[in-house]
Amino acid sequence: MREPKFKLLFSVGIVASLMTVGLAGVVSGCGSSDSSPGTSTTTTTTYAYVLNNGNHTITQFTMGSDGTLTASGAAAINTGGPGPNGIYVDPAKANLYVSNAATNLAQFTIGTGGALASAGTPLTTGSTMWGITGDPAGKFFYAANSGSSFVFQYGITSGVLSAMTPASVASGTNPQSVIVDPTGSYLFAANTAGNTISAYTIGGTGGLTANGAAIATATTPTALAMDPAGKFVFAANNGGAGTISQYTVNTGAPIGRLTANSTASTAGDTATWVTIEPNGNYGYATAGTKIYQYSLGTNGILSPLTTASISNTVAGNFIAADPSGKFVYVANKLDNSINAYSIGTGGGLTLIANYPLGGGTGPVSIALVSFTQ
Repeated sequence: MREPKFKLLFSVGIVASLMTVGLAGVVSGCGSSDSSPGTSTTTTTTYAYVLNNGNHTITQFTMGSDGTLTASGAAAINTGGPGPNGIYVDPAKANLYVSNAATNLAQFTIGTGGALASAGTPLTTGSTMWGITGDPAGKFFYAANSGSSFVFQYGITSGVLSAMTPASVASGTNPQSVIVDPTGSYLFAANTAGNTISAYTIGGTGGLTANGAAIATATTPTALAMDPAGKFVFAANNGGAGTISQYTVNTGAPIGRLTANSTASTAGDTATWVTIEPNGNYGYATAGTKIYQYSLGTNGILSPLTTASISNTVAGNFIAADPSGKFVYVANKLDNSINAYSIGTGGGLTLIANYPLGGGTGPVSIALVSFTQ
C-alpha cells in the first residue's frame, strides 16, 4: 500500500489533517472569494497534485468551489525516479517533494498557476522510500525508508534538503507512513511488517529521539492520520479482520506516547488509508471497494455513521479531505482515476464525479494546495 504524506501533515498525508494558515499557509478553502462590504476581495484557488506510481508522474487539477476537478492542461511532470510513493508540500507552499522508492527524493517549485518545475537533481537516498512529511514551521523533513527500517531526517534551507547528523534513526520493521503533530513536537511512524507504531520526540534542531518502545497495532498498519488538534492518532490496518487502530496522544507522563483505545471496524474489509477531515468531526477510510464513514467523538473514538459505508466502485488506495472539510478525494489505482465526494451535513459522502487521469497511471496519493489573493 502507498503512503504518501501529503497529507501536509501538520497534524500529514497525506495524506492527515490539513492546517489553514492564510496566504502564507498550506491549504485553505477552494475556489472561493470574499467580497463582503468593507473588506477587500480575496480569491482562493486550490490545486490538486495527483502522484502516479505507475508511470512516475504528477497530474495537476484545479479544484472548484463545488469540489469538482478540472484538468490544468499542463503536461504531467516526471517525478525524477521510478516508483513514487509519497508527496508533501511545505508550509510556505513554495516547494513540493516526492519520494521515489528506488532512488531518491525529488524537489519541485510551485509557480504561477500552481505550475511545477524541477528544482534540480534529486537527492540520492537509500532504496524503498515511502511516506514523507515535515514540521509545521517548514524547517525539518522526514522520510520513511521501508527497505532499511529507518526514518531519514533532513534540514530545509530555502527549500533544499540537507541530511542531519545522524542522517537517520531506527524504526520498526518496514515503516511506510509518517506524521508530525501540529506543535512539531512528535513524529509517529507506522511499521507495516512490524505491526507497530514508532514514536519519537523532535528536538530543537529537528533530530528525532525514540520515545519509548514501539506501540502495538493490528496487522499491517499502512497509513496514519491525526485529528486537527493533535490529540488522537489512527492507523489503517491492511491485514487481518479489517480495523482501524485508535490512540490517544499522552499529555502526561510518558508525554507524547500513545495509549491504545478500542479499534474501529471496517467490517472485514482490509483498510488501505484513513483520514480525519480538518474540522475534526468525521473520519473516512478506504477498505476494499468501500469507503467507511465515521463520526469522531471528543474521546477520540470513531463511530460508524448510520450509513456505515458507501461503494467507491473500485478499490481505493488513498483518501484525503480538503481543508474546508467539504469534500473528500479518493485515488483509484486500479482504474487510474480520482473520485470526488461532497461531505453532507451529517458527514455522509455523496459522489460528485469520477475523473480519469488521462496519461497518469497508478495514482497513490493526492496533495491539495491553496493560494489566496
